[in-house]
Amino acid sequence: MPSSLARVATDAAPRYAKQLASHFGRKIPVEETPAAATASLSRTPTSSSNPGPSTC
Repeated sequence: MPSSLARVATDAAPRYAKQLASHFGRKIPVEETPAAATASLSRTPTSSSNPGPSTC
């Protein structure tokens, strides 16, 4: 399964993390703690003739 991780130094990291978690949380499960936010992306298999709606 593909995976991605990015580390970016910024003075506003907590604010940016909260904004991203809030944005993603509308569509996918997000777990927020005081130290971090984790979003889990998954894709359910669909038939090739019916790809289904995009979830992200």
